[in-house]
Amino acid sequence: MTDPSRTELRERSGAAGTRVIIPEPARRTPARESLGTAPATLWTLTVALGAALAAVGWVDLALLWYPIHFGTLEWEFGTASSLFDGLALGTVGLGALALGALGRDWRSLGRWLAIVCIVIAIALLAVYGLYWRDSALVQQYAPPESRPILRKAVLKATLFAAIYVALYAWLGSYLWVKTRASK
Repeated sequence: MTDPSRTELRERSGAAGTRVIIPEPARRTPARESLGTAPATLWTLTVALGAALAAVGWVDLALLWYPIHFGTLEWEFGTASSLFDGLALGTVGLGALALGALGRDWRSLGRWLAIVCIVIAIALLAVYGLYWRDSALVQQYAPPESRPILRKAVLKATLFAAIYVALYAWLGSYLWVKTRASK
């Protein structure tokens, strides 16, 4: 059965001089072509959008770390907290890049993203280790009235860290497997 939205009616002469109206597939014209008929264009658009979102998200996060003040408890704790809070945009961008790379079957981009995701997962673990060490000291020296707020912040960062590390590790391994050369 044909889709009525994609058919045109045409009049044709039938047997014994009768006229019959029959449906025919609609001819594609540029005005009628939908985005659904151009998946390569959509995947390329997904890659471009992902690259833009990833660039904005990761530049924003990179600027948290400049200038570096390792050894300063407040800076380490605040920067790590802000990092875990701000990972969403860069993560969505890398996810869209990965989706587009798989959709277009761009294996080299997929492999590169797999490595990037694994490196990010390892880096997040290292930052969380620093954060965990600092959180005990921050809570110890904080005024008693601010400790419940700090505990909430530490819980939030811990949950975010666990989710993002698991997500990046999974995405990296998934991309690695999916971009293997076919046998």
